[in-house]
Amino acid sequence: MHESLTIRAYTRNVASHQHNFCQLVLPLNGVIKLAMHTFEGAIGVGEGIVIPAGTNHAFSANEQARFVVADLAALPAAFARHTSPKFLLSAALSAYLQFVELQLQQSTLMTVETTLITLFKQLLTPHHIHRSAGDKIELAISQIHQYPESVLSLEVLCRHACLGVTQFKKRFREKTGTSPGQYITQVRMQKARSLLQFTDMPVTRVALEVGYNDVSAFSRRFTTVFGRSPKHFSRRIKTPDEPKKVTF
Repeated sequence: MHESLTIRAYTRNVASHQHNFCQLVLPLNGVIKLAMHTFEGAIGVGEGIVIPAGTNHAFSANEQARFVVADLAALPAAFARHTSPKFLLSAALSAYLQFVELQLQQSTLMTVETTLITLFKQLLTPHHIHRSAGDKIELAISQIHQYPESVLSLEVLCRHACLGVTQFKKRFREKTGTSPGQYITQVRMQKARSLLQFTDMPVTRVALEVGYNDVSAFSRRFTTVFGRSPKHFSRRIKTPDEPKKVTF
């Protein structure tokens, strides 16, 4: 089949059908109401829904609402562990959808759509999609990925998961194989390395972006994780200085 990424609108009148390919529906604005054998409810901005191939589903939405719809030949591997078809998006994937909307509205080139859907599929990783509200630990994990710069104390995460400290720590380790503190460090350091490699942010700014007010503490932790200092990865350090202007 021809895989596609399109912008669609629906009506308030309930319609239903099924198709022989997988489909992901991701709201850009507004809400879609959807019912199928494994789910019945609403999907809003920051969320998405997986409709497996051959699944009959009924749907309706306000006419002004807009959605990115991905028609795919197979269910992405990242969804294999999901028991619920509804999922949450990372901030990065949500931003990419806004970019997709703009590009699809302005371009008529098939190569653009092909490139957009290729990158979209690459972004469908566990790092960018999380189980929806039915999984309490995933709510905490989503908070860590979306807001690594925020205060992520054990108490804060327990509140997001609506669990006591002992139960939260036990279930978190069962799901991730590590402790909440170690997981937070991994997420923060991975984001820090990306910012250093792909932006010109100074180390002090990168430290703040991942929740460190003390740049020395950030540098020590970064070096412990990667075996090299932040400056080793910094694009800003590697970029040659601009030629000095000579005045006559």
